[in-house]
Amino acid sequence: MRLLFCCLLAIGCVQTHAWAKDPTLFKKQLMSYVNANAMSYPAELPRERLPIDVLLVFSLDRDGKLLKPRVEKGTGSPKVDQDLLEWLAKLQPFPTIPAGEEAPQEIGLPIRFATRPGAQSYEENERKIKQMIGNVCKGC
Repeated sequence: MRLLFCCLLAIGCVQTHAWAKDPTLFKKQLMSYVNANAMSYPAELPRERLPIDVLLVFSLDRDGKLLKPRVEKGTGSPKVDQDLLEWLAKLQPFPTIPAGEEAPQEIGLPIRFATRPGAQSYEENERKIKQMIGNVCKGC
């Protein structure tokens, strides 16, 4: 499958004062954790209208418990949006918020459904394969 679910172009905090410009250790841990547990590409999304950008907003308490998850900007498919919320709930517990940082924290999680850089459509791949076979098997 040549489609990619990019989870986290960046994790941003909805409350601008909560995270500074430089990523904190907690932010790095959260980004790594979510990226390591990315969901697979939903079959319900049409591939011809990619990329699709989504924004999930939620809060985390100090122990990494998910609070008040919602889809701020959806995919256009209610089923996929619900699947995203269920995926987010399954990631619990998230990394814990260190004692020196504010808790709970409200988090904005941008997600992009897109093709991989340099990815080609099935038709383009098939055309190239036929062309390569034609170049090898002249006169076969």
